[in-house]
Amino acid sequence: MTRFAEKNTAITGVGMSEVSRGATRSALALTVDAALEAIADAGLNRADIDGIATWPGERADGSGFSPVGCAALQDALRLEVGWYGGGGEAPGQYGAVFNAIGAIAAGLCRNVLIFRTMYEATARKSSYANSLLREGQRQTGPFSWYAPYYTYAAALH
Repeated sequence: MTRFAEKNTAITGVGMSEVSRGATRSALALTVDAALEAIADAGLNRADIDGIATWPGERADGSGFSPVGCAALQDALRLEVGWYGGGGEAPGQYGAVFNAIGAIAAGLCRNVLIFRTMYEATARKSSYANSLLREGQRQTGPFSWYAPYYTYAAALH
């Protein structure tokens, strides 16, 4: 008999932080607000969370694209997780959801906190100059091998 992992999982809580184009609070503080709201909406508490996932993972380049990663949120919420997933290898935002489904199906965790932090508007506004007028920066790290060929988007086509 075939089992479908997605039929044995459910999204049970949703949270959202204040939305602003010039936030006065840090990206991490806003993420914590949304995470706590989602946990409460699911009828859980922080001790129930044993997995955490995001896409594409933390990017500390000042762009605001993904300023908060799993480790930062785990530390801020003092979560004791047995599984986490936060990387850009997935084909997009739903990658964190699919990774969480797989982790739950494999028995690695039971309750996964999935989040996505976007802070671009505030990052641009607080930058010393318009990011479009600055000289481009060379891509470094693992994405330096993906970016020139757009191989990280190949799964979309």
